[in-house]
Amino acid sequence: MDTAKRLTTNALFIMVAKGLQPIVSFLMIMVIGRKLGVSVFGIYSTAISYILIFQIIASFGMRTLITREVAKHRDQVESYLVNSLYIAIPLSLVAGILMCIFVLFIIKLDAETAKITCLLGFSLLASSILECFEGVLAGFEKIQTISYVYVIENFVKVGICILLLYLGFQLLTVIIIHIVTRYFAVILYIPSIAKLTKKVQIYPDWRFIKRFLKTAYIFAMTMIIVTIYWNIDIVLINKMQGNVDAGIYSGAKRFVLFLITLIQSFFTAFFPVISELYESHVERFQEACKKSLLYLIIAAVPVTVIMTLLADKIFYITFGTGFEESIWVLIILVWIIIPYSISQVFAYALLASNNQRFDFRVNALALLCNGFLSWLLIKNYSYKGAAIASLISIFVYVGMQTPFVLKNIIKFDMHRLGVITGKVAIGGFIMIALILLLSHMNLFGIVFLSTMVYFTILYLIKVFSEEDLQFFKSMLKRRTA
Repeated sequence: MDTAKRLTTNALFIMVAKGLQPIVSFLMIMVIGRKLGVSVFGIYSTAISYILIFQIIASFGMRTLITREVAKHRDQVESYLVNSLYIAIPLSLVAGILMCIFVLFIIKLDAETAKITCLLGFSLLASSILECFEGVLAGFEKIQTISYVYVIENFVKVGICILLLYLGFQLLTVIIIHIVTRYFAVILYIPSIAKLTKKVQIYPDWRFIKRFLKTAYIFAMTMIIVTIYWNIDIVLINKMQGNVDAGIYSGAKRFVLFLITLIQSFFTAFFPVISELYESHVERFQEACKKSLLYLIIAAVPVTVIMTLLADKIFYITFGTGFEESIWVLIILVWIIIPYSISQVFAYALLASNNQRFDFRVNALALLCNGFLSWLLIKNYSYKGAAIASLISIFVYVGMQTPFVLKNIIKFDMHRLGVITGKVAIGGFIMIALILLLSHMNLFGIVFLSTMVYFTILYLIKVFSEEDLQFFKSMLKRRTA
């Protein structure tokens, strides 16, 4: 398979798989909210937040590094696989113990939340092994295999959980199924991993491990910071205000996290392209970043407008009653999506241009800002305060990125940028007016008509061009050297 066809195939597979994952998972979230109520939903969301944080600690951010190194040295795959497992397995056990100590004795969660969180700790071992396996498979460009396992694991987990919830089972059963399906995914990967390893290496190479850890720490620290950044609000709400407030906030944030996952799936496919372009064609690299920024903002505006003006209808359809207070939280939180889209273009441009240390510092400062604002505002305004803190923090994050990126990496024509921004704003305002006029219609009718009008307006005022469409196609059809 030539380079262009391979990239296109891999990109489509991973984008579909990662796009399906949040959609399928969201179905389970809806059922938990409807069947078990807002308080139990708060317990579930808090436990998941803790497990995501300690999962990154357990895997030490090795997946990206394994992928990079295996891609360069495929003949050393056994060494990378076995030695990474010697790192990941002990770290996962340590991370599980630390998590239990943290929730039981340091922050002293309520008994039910602590029990669920500690039980989830049994999934850390499987998650760490999966990180190593997926790093190796990605290094061999076996993206289709990763995509298949993503889809199978999530469909099995969500399908069983939804069935059991409707049969009257409680949250504990959902957690057990989550753990079991993590190990099920490990089993699914074993045949593919076995095909890539020609010889069995049992004993660790301690020099290799020391060198590997020395390189991996910057990836690990960045991933830990990013994960804490996106979960600290729920953790603080649960601790300071209780499970009900955490459930109300989580109900709104789930929509935003779903959108964030879709944005990330775009960059999973696009990042390798801009990384190569930075090395070979700097002008095309800059153009790629500009175009991806344009497309993401164009897509983010209608989503933000729809979820702001139709938040009440959206919550009624998805969660039913009991989450009315979440509506205002969603109205605030959804405005994260536009600056987040900008921040990800800048972040991946930094990584592609070997400025990962600057990216690390920006993420660390953004975490400090988010943590301080969350603590200050949650104490006085609970879940609404957390939403405001998150919104302010993402603008601070973009504000720190922008001067460095514009000076050193991406050179924008500021006049043209201003014109395009104004045209997109016109489309957004027309969309707002139309939604207000059609408020008597059902949700799906409003969404369809307003979105069609929005994109039609952008086409008529020439936001899109033939060059834009051709460029986008060329990025997906990466040229061979």
